[in-house]
Amino acid sequence: MENMLRFGVDTRPVFYSTHTMPMYLVEERFPIAQDLSSRGISLPRYPILSNEEVEMIVQALKKSAL
Repeated sequence: MENMLRFGVDTRPVFYSTHTMPMYLVEERFPIAQDLSSRGISLPRYPILSNEEVEMIVQALKKSAL
């Protein structure tokens, strides 16, 4: 997320796994969901996102992964 911000792209943590939220809490564990939740990020998304903005986000993601 820090790398993406360096390229001008704001990100957010991905949502918590549903089974860990108080209203849906269960004893069963879902390791894949928990793994994704712990390291996933939400990229910018909104209805008027231009193709140029999408390309900038893609390029920032590629550069951040290096």
